[in-house]
Amino acid sequence: MNENSPILIETERTQMRHFTVDDAVSVLEFDNHDAVHEFLSPGDRVKTVKQAKQIISDIWQKEYEQYGYARYALIYRPENKVIGFCGFKFDREFGYPDLGYRIAPTYWGKGIVSEAVTAVIGYAKDTLKLDKIIAVAAVDNIASNKIIRNAGLRTTKRLEHAGMLHNYYQNW
Repeated sequence: MNENSPILIETERTQMRHFTVDDAVSVLEFDNHDAVHEFLSPGDRVKTVKQAKQIISDIWQKEYEQYGYARYALIYRPENKVIGFCGFKFDREFGYPDLGYRIAPTYWGKGIVSEAVTAVIGYAKDTLKLDKIIAVAAVDNIASNKIIRNAGLRTTKRLEHAGMLHNYYQNW
């Protein structure tokens, strides 16, 4: 595990912290799967370690500095391994922090993302003092919509994005 980045959020099975460039191989491992990108924009896929390092340094680390949040490295505690991300990005289109998560398919269907999402939303509310968060999920992405609804966000509208119909959610 990366010793230079303290744990910000902890659950029974997960931990979350800031990404560092040392996590680039892990980012490539969890992100470079067709199934992970089925409901995402085609340009979002990480294809090389160099690209993963650029995303970490040029996007996530800059967002930590600028907004105080970004996507966090999601560590699966039983393996002490980064298996994905969970956290927020500032969505310029909507003007609010956008909840997002992504994990390697090996870990799907185990409730890990639901556990992490609940914790990161609590962190957003209690520690970051965010008054509003949003989430956007493709209507056909049944699992993602269920995770978001179960975390307490409410559908407020539908919109077209990346050639797919999406549900737009808001929080408390």
